[in-house]
Amino acid sequence: MSQNGELKFFVNNPFGKGDVTGGIETELQTCVIDSRDNVNLPLHIRNSSYYKNLHKRTKNGEYSPKKLQELDKFLNENRDNTWENSYVYFKDRYLNNFAKSVLDHDLLSDKSDPLSGKRSDIEKFIFYKNGEKYWRFPVSYFLKISFANYIGEDNILNQPSKNILKKLLDRFSNDNTSPEVISFYVVSETENFADNLAKENCKRFLFTQLLTIYGIKKFKLEEEGERVMVYHSPFTPLRQKRLNELIPDSLYRELFTSPCLSGWDRGEEKKRYMELCHLSLSRSYLNTIGKLKDVGIIKNNLIILPNTSNTCLTNNGIHISIGSKLITDKVKSSNTRFYTIAEKHYSDLVIKIVEHFIPLIIQNYSASPYRIPFRDLHPEKILGFLPHELDFTHIRMLYRRWMKKCFNKRFGKRFYPFGPLWIDNTIEKIFNLKGDTVPDFRLIDYFVALMSTDNSPAFDGTLNNHAKLKKELHEMGVFDEKLSFYTLFRGRSVNENGYNGFEGRFYSCFYDLREDTKHVSNLQWLFIALAYKLILSGSITHQEIPDDPFVESERRQLVFAAAIGIPTVYIKKDTKNILIRSIISHCKNTRISKRYPEYIRVELKDYLNAVINFIIKEGKDLLEGLDIKDTINDVTDRVNGIKKSTYIRMIEPILESHNVKYPIDIDADLFNRELESFFGIL
Repeated sequence: MSQNGELKFFVNNPFGKGDVTGGIETELQTCVIDSRDNVNLPLHIRNSSYYKNLHKRTKNGEYSPKKLQELDKFLNENRDNTWENSYVYFKDRYLNNFAKSVLDHDLLSDKSDPLSGKRSDIEKFIFYKNGEKYWRFPVSYFLKISFANYIGEDNILNQPSKNILKKLLDRFSNDNTSPEVISFYVVSETENFADNLAKENCKRFLFTQLLTIYGIKKFKLEEEGERVMVYHSPFTPLRQKRLNELIPDSLYRELFTSPCLSGWDRGEEKKRYMELCHLSLSRSYLNTIGKLKDVGIIKNNLIILPNTSNTCLTNNGIHISIGSKLITDKVKSSNTRFYTIAEKHYSDLVIKIVEHFIPLIIQNYSASPYRIPFRDLHPEKILGFLPHELDFTHIRMLYRRWMKKCFNKRFGKRFYPFGPLWIDNTIEKIFNLKGDTVPDFRLIDYFVALMSTDNSPAFDGTLNNHAKLKKELHEMGVFDEKLSFYTLFRGRSVNENGYNGFEGRFYSCFYDLREDTKHVSNLQWLFIALAYKLILSGSITHQEIPDDPFVESERRQLVFAAAIGIPTVYIKKDTKNILIRSIISHCKNTRISKRYPEYIRVELKDYLNAVINFIIKEGKDLLEGLDIKDTINDVTDRVNGIKKSTYIRMIEPILESHNVKYPIDIDADLFNRELESFFGIL
């Protein structure tokens, strides 16, 4: 594409002040609190065919008693009586007429066809106790039905207010286990855009808490022995991970796959899609072992075989979307294929540019801290989906540097877990090997970005490139082509989504919901606006950031290094990536690596400061025009330790309670349990 004719529709300051719109999707964690005799999750497990068969076969001597003992221990020894992602149940008579009408509609097999009949799995949501009808739903749907019940209350709201609230019902959605709450309205204010986006996020979270309290009281959950909590937590609960090791994958999906009652016309189809997600990602995780052997990280056949059921879908994140009214209106009004092609071409290039800036946000504003004990430092466990996300060269470098960071060295020798758990536990205790702490574990534990192949680049600007890549990855056993495209920063197109824009999908959890949301929204806005400025000025084209798997991996290693907390990365001396060369030119402490002579050793903190300097130099007019100098000052202070990062603020209360300086000085299991409790009150 030339820069004269094709770019006309972009030149009027896209993503400038007054042009942007925004919205946020928040994935929340839920739990039900009470004894195992009252909460649905343990009751469901004990009434399941699996548990009954396990009990029978153990009694007959077919199975070792250990498996049943461990599952019974999980059910009987819950010190806090907290059951994450359990369903709740309540009596049918507590629902008013409007709530029942919403429920009847959501239970249709096809909501767009009133004559389609009920879902085939409707019996899953109904049971009878003492002759009375009960409903059983995940907390995500409990929130929606609570909302519907409030709207249907007599003498509380006038009709115009009810009509407005009815439009918000589908904002409470759920395709994964957790509730997904979407912005109640699109933010498009000319002044204080990011702050208004943050305010909406805070109000929506408060409204969710009020709905939870209303539902508990109105449906009298405490009479049944149930107390519900809804809160921010970025990763899979520890006890759910433990349960996943004790039950088959089919029962895990039965317990934790969302029934998708809200948000889709054909909920059962969406549910089957989510089951496919779980199957596909579990298989993909197993297939990382072959790559780790090929790359030389696993050197023998003595490995910890990953579970056939993966829990990564219960990670929770925050998705921030920012759109351009100018580009959206132009593409809609033109209604020609030319503008669809141009939109894709430049959106992909923006994504490639923005990926260089994402490390600024990790740890500083978004974090999900996690302590990894020595016994779990098996590469096939801790590297997650990274073998599918990085080139072999970068995965080797990253793993070596990660192990160097860990506290697993004694007598000048570095120890690694290598076999049966009892041996690793013994070595850990004898030598006091502590493992590691990861600042943003969610980005490692979840499949956050598909890597291009030589034949199918992900962001070369051509239409249908994602479909082509997914098909190839499907053939390789990495990903299922039926799933949506996984990426850190997703383009939103007018034809598919109704607007032009970008969705940041790499945010894990914020400490200060108002301030952190405001600053990251400003940064995401700035990143996009600067990317378009560089494109429109002719400074950056697709050729300057080649669509090569190695080059793609080279920039993404910085994201994962920031998530793991690795202090240094390596960039090829003759890298073909002109943008990363330009950024590194602002670094002050680079040198040629002694271990890798063909690479430049770059300190991550130095790189982050270089990104800030690059942005200030190239986007000076944007800082003035978007009025976000305070955000640049704030991120600079966080990078350099003048202000505390989100990661530090999250772990600080735990460190203070134990009177230690570092997380590594606290037992890993204890630290992670206390961190879960911290997220529950955050």
